[in-house]
Amino acid sequence: MAAIAAYIDTMPIPDNPWRGGLLEAGTNRGEDLFNDEEVGCFRCHSGPHHSDNLNHELDGSWQTPVLDGLAWTAPYLHDGSAATIEDVLETLVKTDKMGHGSHLSDADLAALANYVRSL
Repeated sequence: MAAIAAYIDTMPIPDNPWRGGLLEAGTNRGEDLFNDEEVGCFRCHSGPHHSDNLNHELDGSWQTPVLDGLAWTAPYLHDGSAATIEDVLETLVKTDKMGHGSHLSDADLAALANYVRSL
């Protein structure tokens, strides 16, 4: 597994039009939320590729996915049940099943989605 992870780490990430300030206002607010202690995204999505590479219990044991290049990898979740990043945030973050986002407004969730797209 370590060799596979090391190999994946050498793969280049495709160009991302969301990166580099295209949605600067949204990505800045989203980055603040991502790193907010109360929301807690950064606890599992940490490190150079935004993954701690550990398994966590979310309706089963699942490894934290790498967020780099996430904008290009829909559908989301282990079973492809989330068509968009917003679906993931509504289903898991807004319901406190992943992090603590039940207090986030729709604008906050949109900013968080924009930030995640920028990775």
